[in-house]
Amino acid sequence: MEYRIAQACMRYPDFCEGVRALLVDKDLSPVWNPGSVEEVSSDTVEDHFAPLAGRELVLPNADSGLMGGRRRILHNIANLST
Repeated sequence: MEYRIAQACMRYPDFCEGVRALLVDKDLSPVWNPGSVEEVSSDTVEDHFAPLAGRELVLPNADSGLMGGRRRILHNIANLST
């Protein structure tokens, strides 16, 4: 979900405006659009959570990959002691 939000933030002009105000001009005076939270439309909010067509972040299962299934093995050992 955080990945979707980050991707959506970069599609809107406020990301560039924040970079401009903080890093480029260093005036620390961003001009946000919309200018307040109350002015943000529900469509904009929903867009930030919408699936990313063909660009979803897919993480490997925790029981495979780098840990080689060790999490499952440790879980089973813990259950033996109960």
